[in-house]
Order: sequence, then structure tokens, then C-alpha cells
Amino acid sequence: MIRFDTLLGLFRGRRPRTADPPLRAELLSIERLEERAKALAASFTLARNPRRKARPFFSRLEDNARVLREAYRVFSDEVHSGAFIPPAAEWLLDNFHLIEGEIRDTRHDLPRDYYLQLPKLASREMAGIARVYAMALELIRHTDGRLERRQLVRFATAYQTVAPLTIGELWAWPSMLKLALIESLRRLADESLRARDARLDADSYLAQIGGAEIRD
Repeated sequence: MIRFDTLLGLFRGRRPRTADPPLRAELLSIERLEERAKALAASFTLARNPRRKARPFFSRLEDNARVLREAYRVFSDEVHSGAFIPPAAEWLLDNFHLIEGEIRDTRHDLPRDYYLQLPKLASREMAGIARVYAMALELIRHTDGRLERRQLVRFATAYQTVAPLTIGELWAWPSMLKLALIESLRRLADESLRARDARLDADSYLAQIGGAEIRD
């Protein structure tokens, strides 16, 4: 029989990895995406001073790059050792060089000072987020990251029937879409890493139970 103190020790796994949930919501048709864009335009309130309200934006991009590099390293090591990896991890390994290229391009194409000038949201839950970035996140959330040119044009056009965007926001729109996709990939990578950690903890737990039963 396994003693209580032994069982308690078996349940003490690694520290849980904290992560934001994936950008997933109901998939919408183009017509419903247009409705969603108009609803966003009506609900967004802008901060009076975009610089003062800006959230740390580029530090999040650097953190996203760090997590994606960590996921690439972990799953690459598992492949080399012959371990099973999920399809999402396979996709990351196959496309990591493209992701790094997009991160480099975005750093170049979106200067920090330019970003600080973009209109920011004032609502409590989204305070300091660039309006056009919030639009990009919402589009990723309702399309599962599958973007098409016609879809992008109609979403932005529908938004502007209620609240026009600035020239600066329209110029930044492609970069914001890339950044939103990178954010989505980071969250999916986090989810895959957490699943991996849980699997390793379960394997370790079962191995220790077997050893404890033999000893006891």
C-alpha cells in the first residue's frame, strides 16, 4: 500500500506553465465578419493620449519570439530522440524559418515611434492596445487564422462605415495582421508545451507509482 507522504510526493510535478488561451471563437462568414467589424467600431473608445496609454507592445513581440524559439528547440529535440510530437508541433518545425522571417520584417516595418502614434483603446480590459491591432486579433479569433484578401478588405471597409481609420492605421494594418498571427502561434505553442509537460508529468507519476508499489 502506498503511504500518504509517498502519494503526496508523486503529485508534486513541475511548476505549471502559465499561458494565455488560444485566439479561438466562433468561425464567421464574410457577411458576419462585416457585422462584427461594425459592432467593434461602435464599441471601441479611443484614449486621448495614445503615447501615455500604450501598453508594452514590442516587449510582447520579443516574448512571443522567445516562446516560439523555445517550442522549436523542445520539439526539435523530441523529434531527434524519436518521441511523438503533435501535428501543431510538426507544423511549427516545418515553418519556423518563415515565422522568424516575419518577426524580423515586422520589427523593420513598424518603427516603435510610429506605433506609439497609433490610436489606442481606452476601455479597461483593452486599455493601451492599438485599435488596429485589436481589430487584427478579433479577425484572427473568428477565422482561426485563415485569412484571405477579400475577407481582409471587406472587414476593414465595414469597420470604416462606422468609424474611419487613420492613414497611419491603414499603413500599419498588414504588420498588425502579422503580429496577431504571431501572437496566435505563440499561444498555440504554449498550449502544445503545456500538453507536453502534462504528458511527461503523467509518465513520471505512473513510473513512480510502480516503484512505490514495489517498495511498499
